[in-house]
Amino acid sequence: MSEKKPQIWGHRGHKGRLPENTLCSFRSALEAGADGVELDVQKSSDGEFVVIHDGCVERTTNGQGRVNDLILDDLQSFDAGGGERIPSLQSVLTLVATYEGKTVDVELKGETLSKDDFAALDSLLSQYPQIHFHMSSFMHELLEPFSSAGYEVGLLLGEDHQKAGFGALVKTIRTIQPAYLNLPIQVFDSLPAIILRMLLFLARWKGIKIAFWTVNTQDQWRKVRSFAQVLITDHSPQMIQWEQSISSRT
Repeated sequence: MSEKKPQIWGHRGHKGRLPENTLCSFRSALEAGADGVELDVQKSSDGEFVVIHDGCVERTTNGQGRVNDLILDDLQSFDAGGGERIPSLQSVLTLVATYEGKTVDVELKGETLSKDDFAALDSLLSQYPQIHFHMSSFMHELLEPFSSAGYEVGLLLGEDHQKAGFGALVKTIRTIQPAYLNLPIQVFDSLPAIILRMLLFLARWKGIKIAFWTVNTQDQWRKVRSFAQVLITDHSPQMIQWEQSISSRT
């Protein structure tokens, strides 16, 4: 059981109120006091790292096309909501660096990234020593070079891992030796209780920390806060208030 309160990371910034993965969304979460922010990284056709969840721009902008078919200037010509633009990864890191002691959870997206992008990403991230980086992905192949280089990595548990079975997941954990297992809050419904208990036992035995996403209700928060080290939420200001309400009673 965790004796410390969990860290709170803003999911794509303050996604519950503002356009996801935009500078205003990240700023809002950080201003509210979030310990960090989670973001998604894709690569444009001219090799720039950009912050957008999907491999295509239609869902979150007024543009059309695949991210890796468009150059950065084209991507940033689209409205990502409220006049916001798709930010470059560098611009988000520059923003986060103005806040002391924050974490950035960099989710590596397999639609446009490969292991070959490690060197360029490492070069960029190394320019921000004041930021604590947590590298996450559903694809262990993308995490391997970061793990080997000493980055904190978190393996995102997805449907493919669940379908492959517990044994395959254990093999993946042995391969990349993640610092974290990043679990969807829906895991309580999607996994048999016995498998979930085995997974949490394995994590504790291996010294692997637990992060849950996306924890958005008070019931979900109550369910996992006692044994999770990180809670990733669309509503970081509200979760911070919930945590403060506990502190005020102790």
